[in-house]
Amino acid sequence: LTQTAATEAAPAWTPDGRRIVYASNAAGAGAGTFHIWIMNADGAGQQQLTEGPQSDFQPAVSPDGRTIAFTTDRDGNYNVYLMDPNGANQRQFTRAPAPETSPAWLADGRLAYLLQQPEQHTVNSRVMRADVATGQTTPISPEGLAVSDFAVSGAGDLMALDPANGKTLWHVYAGGRLTGCPMTYELNGRQYILTAVDSVLYAWALPPSDQPAQ
Repeated sequence: LTQTAATEAAPAWTPDGRRIVYASNAAGAGAGTFHIWIMNADGAGQQQLTEGPQSDFQPAVSPDGRTIAFTTDRDGNYNVYLMDPNGANQRQFTRAPAPETSPAWLADGRLAYLLQQPEQHTVNSRVMRADVATGQTTPISPEGLAVSDFAVSGAGDLMALDPANGKTLWHVYAGGRLTGCPMTYELNGRQYILTAVDSVLYAWALPPSDQPAQ
């Protein structure tokens, strides 16, 4: 679709499937400086949406197609910004002193992203979920787990990962859209996970590592 000498990466479809948002260093500000571009699905109509001496990358389009989230270091720290699909109304969304990157939209219009949490001798990253209207944030991944990347499933998948190596312990289909952060509790010596799926609460009995969840 693109045939320039520039580096172009991180493509993201608009919900209607007609356009693609991506990062490119074609603007000539330097090989390491990227900006957000948009083009038609056939590669025509390439248009630069952001500009400036700092990099803008990791674009993600909201489920309604009205907002593009992206990562930028234009304020001296990696933060998530928002803008309209035509590049207008660019504004800062995250403001933590630590880097916040990798925005990904959830099906309900909330935004997930990575927050780095520097600790003694190490740096952990935590997946956060934010309400775009209010700015209220909620942690999704457990504290102390170093998350290097994540992806959002719109199908209602529930997964448990081994914090030591990131491998999948078990993976089940929850039957609908997950609408809340999972909680864990113990009853009669057995551990459970409580999840909100659409408008219903489900309790999952945690099995031994070699058996599926119940």
